[in-house]
Amino acid sequence: MKQRLQDFVSHIRFGPQDALIFRDQPTQSTSTPEVDQLTQVTEFVYKYLYTHPSGDIAQAFRATPPDAKLIAKLSNANTTRGDVQQGWVMRTALPDGAVIAERFGKVCKFLPGQFLADPMSLPIRTGSALTVTHMTGTALMQPGFFHMFGQEQMDLAEQARTVRLYLNLKGAGAAEPAAALLTGMLNSYKIPFTCKFATRLTDYSRVDTAVLYLPQRFVRIFLLAFADVQTALGAHLGAEVPVFTRRIAPGVGFAEDPTGEISFGAARSKLVAEAMLSSRISNRMDTDKFWSEFLALCAARGLDPDALHLNPGSSDTFYFPAEIAEVAA
Repeated sequence: MKQRLQDFVSHIRFGPQDALIFRDQPTQSTSTPEVDQLTQVTEFVYKYLYTHPSGDIAQAFRATPPDAKLIAKLSNANTTRGDVQQGWVMRTALPDGAVIAERFGKVCKFLPGQFLADPMSLPIRTGSALTVTHMTGTALMQPGFFHMFGQEQMDLAEQARTVRLYLNLKGAGAAEPAAALLTGMLNSYKIPFTCKFATRLTDYSRVDTAVLYLPQRFVRIFLLAFADVQTALGAHLGAEVPVFTRRIAPGVGFAEDPTGEISFGAARSKLVAEAMLSSRISNRMDTDKFWSEFLALCAARGLDPDALHLNPGSSDTFYFPAEIAEVAA
């Protein structure tokens, strides 16, 4: 990690008005010019290091529309099937119109349009009987991505303790077969999940074009099940994984969901950005000082610089015990 990060910052300089220059070339304009310098540098690190370890971002992150044909293919490839479920009981109404409901001991969040209250339970309140439509997928949750949901629903408590697996799809043409293989395997083993696939064709130079979210307690089961599809799925994956993740197979990176952070990649990119700004001398960074600052930041946050895919105090042995080490090698 030390050599990779020092090499990265050695190719950066600040131009007029602090515009970032990388490998003697202007960088892509920030999408948020009104924010502070730290946020802008974090965005640069996210684009040019985390999602593109080669440093060449091509046309990624351009404001291009999602590809409707790709969305249709992803929707068809998803093996999760929608159904209507009765027996849910509302526990909490949320300000955005969503509800927290319980059924057979499982607690889930449902968005407006996913649930209907029994006419005898109106107006809707705690204890109201609900009929719920199980959502299979949507292109409306996050711009530029199509989300899929498992046949087994993720309990609300499990959503607070998740991990991420990043897939480096070889191109947009790999998305449909990868989605079919991945959702088929997960649903076959009854593993609850959420996954998302990029829907902008220009984003397929990224090494994180698909992201799978799993409850922590299902990781070992996933690793064993993954062996069933690893060869077939591997045909659709590149070799690289996002920087800071643990490579568990060619094109598959692993990381814990960071507590209180929207994005693992943004959280780790911010560490690099902070160390860069703290080590700036004139229009460049002192690489030795940068590394010292980076180590200090990791220590202050309880992070292991050799295991940045983990949260403070966590251990790989929880996910990768010796008996399945060959799958994670």
